[in-house]
Amino acid sequence: MLKGLYVSNGININNEYFEQNLGLVDNYGNYNYMAELLADENNTSIKVVTFAGNDKSVMLKRTDYGNKCLLLSVNNVLEYMESINETKVKVGGLQRKEEKYFDFSAFKEAWLNACVHTKWSEEISPAVYIYNNRIEIVSNGGLPSALTKEDFFAGVSKPINKKLLRIFGDLDYIDQTGHGIPLIVKKYGKEAFYISEHTVIVTIPLNKELLEKDKNDDKSEIQNKLNESETKILELLKNNPKLKTSDFINLTGYSEGYINKIIRSLKNKRYIQRIGANKNGYWGFIE
Repeated sequence: MLKGLYVSNGININNEYFEQNLGLVDNYGNYNYMAELLADENNTSIKVVTFAGNDKSVMLKRTDYGNKCLLLSVNNVLEYMESINETKVKVGGLQRKEEKYFDFSAFKEAWLNACVHTKWSEEISPAVYIYNNRIEIVSNGGLPSALTKEDFFAGVSKPINKKLLRIFGDLDYIDQTGHGIPLIVKKYGKEAFYISEHTVIVTIPLNKELLEKDKNDDKSEIQNKLNESETKILELLKNNPKLKTSDFINLTGYSEGYINKIIRSLKNKRYIQRIGANKNGYWGFIE
């Protein structure tokens, strides 16, 4: 796969010394860890995880784009994130304005930086977490020891993985000008970054106005589909999320079978979700 990417980008390769030239083998000809990352098949996990709310309490979806050449995995994540970043048209007066849920160029820079600068030797892959109000790009390893936060925000590049950075540059994944971090800072400020000794997290906020509009539209559509009984049960749950079937029977006079049917309907319409066990859990509301 890696050779194919080089050839498709019009770069001449030397088959005999390909691995040596890219630093994928040691002095004894043994493949190193970077060779595993870039191999057609590997054990590297690259996850994109979507949560139901603004924390990790309820997970909706987890997709693993790993176990193949790192460059393809990286690109798969970019393609997925671009596909969910829908374009909405906002019309005001004579102006027609297109809006998206998040700035894809900022996400792309954050994601590529995470992949190039993470400490892969510790076998903790970068990941993308999607919440209701933000996207987080998490990378392991913190900043390189020779790089200060001031240099980092200024766009000074002191890569942890120089050979990997070269390959990303060869294949036009990055341009090595150091403009990625300043671009994110200009868009979202330095507060978009959480930097510790072992971790860097970049937070890309989602378009609040667009999300609120979508949420209101969705709820309005759902409300229109609720019948009188469903609306009644939903209002009871809002007042007390811990109500059980027996409580509903006493409060409404509905049969147990009818109550269960209403609950299933509200779940299928993605208005409520069960959190915790049946005995000690409660009903949560999907925002």
